[in-house]
Amino acid sequence: MLRNSGVESGRIEYNGVSKEDEPDMILQNIVSYVGQLDNHAPFLTVQETFDFAANCRIGAKAIAAASKDEGDEKTLSENLTVDGLDLAVCRDTYVGDANNRGVSGGQRRRVTVGEGMVGTYAVAVCKCC
Repeated sequence: MLRNSGVESGRIEYNGVSKEDEPDMILQNIVSYVGQLDNHAPFLTVQETFDFAANCRIGAKAIAAASKDEGDEKTLSENLTVDGLDLAVCRDTYVGDANNRGVSGGQRRRVTVGEGMVGTYAVAVCKCC
């Protein structure tokens, strides 16, 4: 038997607009989510991890078009992420995991945050606890 102790509800708005107001709005293009677990491919370097994230989020065709038209958007975003998270010192180091030596635990966490920051997102949501 399930008991419902209460119902929580709410409305999320971005710049005063919610999904109900603008049904064509694609939240994945606005919001980036950074999970609590640091799940990475252990044998990719920090830079390769950001390259992979950019290719997944922005897309290879969009990256190629941006690099021809406006200067390389992916590289700019990755460089800001790597430098801003103080990961330049380990840019070419494997990320590693519990079984494979790589960057430190704090650096690995910053790689996770950086993956969520690659691209152009207005809102970043991080899970903690």
